[in-house]
Amino acid sequence: MKNGNYNLIDEQWIPVLMRDGEFRRVGILKALTQAEQIRDIAASNPMDRFAVLRLLLALLYWCRGNPPRHPAEDIGDAFPAGYFSKITDNKEAFNLLGDGPRFYQFGVKSAKTPTTPNYLIHEIPTATYIAHFVHARDGVDGLCPACCAMGLARLPAFATQQGQGKGPGINGKPPIYIVPMGPSLAATLRLCWQPHPNLGVPSWENAELRLLKNGKVPLLTGLTWIPRTVWLDDPNEPVEPCIMCGRVTRLIRRSVFARRVSVELRKWDPFVVYGNDDDDVRPLRAVDPIASKTFPLSVTREWTKVLRGVLQRYAPLLNVGESKIWVISFSTDQAKYFEAIDYEFGFPQTSSDLVEIDDQCDRWRKWRPRAPRTPEAAFFNIVPHAENRIAARAAELLAGDEAWAQAADEYRPLMKSIASAFSPGVTTRALRQRRRISKVAPAAALRSQTTEKKRREREADK
Repeated sequence: MKNGNYNLIDEQWIPVLMRDGEFRRVGILKALTQAEQIRDIAASNPMDRFAVLRLLLALLYWCRGNPPRHPAEDIGDAFPAGYFSKITDNKEAFNLLGDGPRFYQFGVKSAKTPTTPNYLIHEIPTATYIAHFVHARDGVDGLCPACCAMGLARLPAFATQQGQGKGPGINGKPPIYIVPMGPSLAATLRLCWQPHPNLGVPSWENAELRLLKNGKVPLLTGLTWIPRTVWLDDPNEPVEPCIMCGRVTRLIRRSVFARRVSVELRKWDPFVVYGNDDDDVRPLRAVDPIASKTFPLSVTREWTKVLRGVLQRYAPLLNVGESKIWVISFSTDQAKYFEAIDYEFGFPQTSSDLVEIDDQCDRWRKWRPRAPRTPEAAFFNIVPHAENRIAARAAELLAGDEAWAQAADEYRPLMKSIASAFSPGVTTRALRQRRRISKVAPAAALRSQTTEKKRREREADK
């Protein structure tokens, strides 16, 4: 921090894992110019990893526009020298502190009742929320400038509803995001760097730009839209550990964190999983496990919805070696933060008909055990374990029907155990009941419409 300022271009605030296994902290410029040497953003919270990646991608669009039609370099190569001169020419836009322009900060610079920068971090409690794994005191505990920068980077993608005064971000309640990932940061940025007809300007050029509720969203404006008016106080004494990362330094303990006119726009974000129908503009969101009436099925089977969204958006990646899809979101109820979702899966070298896989995902999602043959309470106890094992094999499910049959077999040994507990004894009736229960599993093979119709008719006659 030089001359009381903190510039995100040079300051070492982004944690990264190098491809040789070394952990470092770098500024924005090094993250981009050394992207081919970086394996990934190394933040402990997956929301921070996505927020920084999203920021770096916005900077890539801002500096270079749409990608070249026929790039001269391979996907994992270093970006050419001079690609990011626009960043250094506009260095003052990335100051975190100071009297001039500030990164992701605008509006009221002081307030009668200032708040705490802890509002930027979902995991840290504020105000009277004392029942929390992390304990923090407003105005006493604070954040270092690096963690404040990370919290500001989160705002466009993960801002939540906070009472009646503060609406959520541009995507509403934070949705499920999917990101194509390569073997290096450079490869990941190039996979995400796709042509877009309307780039617009980022918020660091015009922070007070207004969006029309029913208008089209320029890409850069949407990626950097700030749903709060924020202004950080200067770091002050005493020198203490940051409540987030533990670094001992002067901390920022006060800030302005006020409402902004809430704007929720739909079906614009290239990273969001939207409804599977062309007319469905609702994004998929992580299920609140506390409020969900269909838990655990509603939570553990989210992977089927995500897989269908990936097929619609990223089917061309089936032919790109070493590419994976990263899924990130978190379950929330307004300002409450429950858990982060973070997993990834690869693509097989070959895949069967994508339409059939889409249908199979839909059938799997709708499947329920049929009472009274299945003791449903016991069945629901095994669902999270079985579905997590199956979700980890999502890449295999893209390969075709045989993998779906193997996925259904994950239920077999568990259902056999349930059958033994639910129907003990050696009578003919008990043996018959055990056989019926042990066979309960999702339908693994696609049926024709005629076969499906006959099955429904048989069930209706029972």
